[in-house]
Amino acid sequence: MTATAPTPLAARPLPAEVVRELARLRSSADHLRARATAAAAAGIGVALLMAVSVAAIPNANDPDVYQLSAAQPGLAPYLSQSGLRPGAVMAALLLVLPFAALAVQALRVGSLALHRQAGLLALAGATPADLRQMRVARTRSAFLRGGLYAAPAYLVLWLLLGLALPPGTRLLPAPQWWLPLAWAVVLAVLAGVGALLGVRTPLTGDNEEDGVSAALVRLGARSGRPVRLWWAVASGVAAALVVSYGIRWGSGSDYSLPLLLLLLGAAVLLAATCAALLLARWAASSPVGRQTRRVRSARQLRRGDAAVAMLAGAQRRANPVAAGTVGAVLFVCGLSFGVEAVLVTSMFTATYGYGTGDLLFYIGGAAVAATVAVVGALVALLALALSLSDHLLATRRSVAAVAALGLEPRRLLGVQRRALTDTAVPAVVSGSLVGGLLYQWVYVLEHLADVGIYSAGVLAASVLAGVLIALACRLVVVLLAGRVRAAAALEHLRTP
Repeated sequence: MTATAPTPLAARPLPAEVVRELARLRSSADHLRARATAAAAAGIGVALLMAVSVAAIPNANDPDVYQLSAAQPGLAPYLSQSGLRPGAVMAALLLVLPFAALAVQALRVGSLALHRQAGLLALAGATPADLRQMRVARTRSAFLRGGLYAAPAYLVLWLLLGLALPPGTRLLPAPQWWLPLAWAVVLAVLAGVGALLGVRTPLTGDNEEDGVSAALVRLGARSGRPVRLWWAVASGVAAALVVSYGIRWGSGSDYSLPLLLLLLGAAVLLAATCAALLLARWAASSPVGRQTRRVRSARQLRRGDAAVAMLAGAQRRANPVAAGTVGAVLFVCGLSFGVEAVLVTSMFTATYGYGTGDLLFYIGGAAVAATVAVVGALVALLALALSLSDHLLATRRSVAAVAALGLEPRRLLGVQRRALTDTAVPAVVSGSLVGGLLYQWVYVLEHLADVGIYSAGVLAASVLAGVLIALACRLVVVLLAGRVRAAAALEHLRTP
């Protein structure tokens, strides 16, 4: 009589109770990852609720597209005028991008420890399905927690931007009866996104990447082959074609603002893809990048900052995906700065100048749009700082060794500041130049004499944006000071 062989331990799925227990938060890195992911999910939820609330403002009975909505008195004209409302909806939706980048970076916090834990569990008999369930449980719970915070955060934001402002300047409509239903839909969407990101997270191995990261790597973010630049060139050309077609089509008699904004949104996403590929490739040290760093390092050597430049370059090369994804968000923010610079400059030209009332109206709208872009840029900088923080945690032994060799703590902070500015400043400045210099042709095609003043306005806005982003990087580095000191502790030299 032949005995039946027992089922191997590795083929038996773990019970759901065991999976939930293994997915519990234990270490400080786990708690940081969960809090940062929940905060990013809450930001996404608030942006979606803002977009839905603005889009649902009822129009007045008058068919005039600039007729004020009588159903929501007290709103700013950018919301109450049905012709301007789609732009406000698009601005709210664009805020999803920086919070999504923050969520992607938050899920990578403590990735080295997670890989080790996954390897140990696999040796103990956990199946790939079990590991996947653990990741889905972690990410989905964090996204659900953030979704639960989204509605209270939206109400607080409404108190600040709606109820607290005088009538005629309110930037958020009053909550309606259907807001809980919209909140439930946002919760379901965030839960689905969290589960999808959990499935796309790597199983084991330090070189594996998650969804967006893998796409960038496949498209050549870590490759030195010039042929991979065609992906970036194709994205940039497609973005330019969509923009040119949208502007030309929008000037016709069959003008439809929502469809035009849809085309512009597609162009922004294509431009962001192009920027992500180029910035990630640059951070991954292409041949031209190595030559540039060699010249820059020689200049820094004469000033005594060669070590800071070298370590900052190595830190950026260690994670080109973060430089690409976050840099793409900052590039989009730069596009907004450039367009707003053209709009403000047009107010002071003889061709498009307006009266005092109109001047305040248009400059106020540009200020609101610039504020949205600044918020997006700050969130993107926090995402990049989170990536640098995780890099410090993963390389704390090397950081401690460098500190033991005599590198001062202020120099270590300088490395983080240099890594931030080398990614953020070029992305914002290039975005501002591209957006402004391209958008100015909408105004100067019939009045070429105004090219000089528009170009000067774009250049001034680009320089100002670069300076402000550099100052913001210095402030963000203050948040990393404690982690830099902790990573430089000499006891980490004993870390295996």
